[in-house]
Formats: sequence, structure tokens, C-alpha cells
Amino acid sequence: MTLIDPFGGQMSSDTVMPTPPYMTPIKPQVTKSDTIPYNVIGITSSVTLTIFSIYLMIKWARDWNKKFTNN
Repeated sequence: MTLIDPFGGQMSSDTVMPTPPYMTPIKPQVTKSDTIPYNVIGITSSVTLTIFSIYLMIKWARDWNKKFTNN
């Protein structure tokens, strides 16, 4: 098999092309204990925003219904 290198020349199939630095895979140095605070913050904010949106829907529904019962 003949490979064509990026510069237009030919290389044999035994040639190993080096990976450019921006494509070199890097294993992240993240442990499970590093991600726990982010998970807790994410879950807490999701629950809080859900409860707040339910509160706003109930408040809006009550105000909406008062408009029709007072007339």
C-alpha cells in the first residue's frame, strides 16, 4: 500500500505519521470527587427552578381564575 503524505510525497505502509499536537488525545485528570460538587449544584438548581416554576404557574392560574370569578 502506498500512502501520500501531506506534502505530496509517497510513503510506505510502514511509516507512522505523527499526530499533530492539537489532535493528540489527552486523558483528563478528573477524579470522581472533583465532579461531585458540580453534580450537586446542577441537581439542586434543577430542583429549585422546577419548584419555582410550579409556584409561578399556580400563582398565575389563581390570578387568571380571579379575573373570571370577580366579574
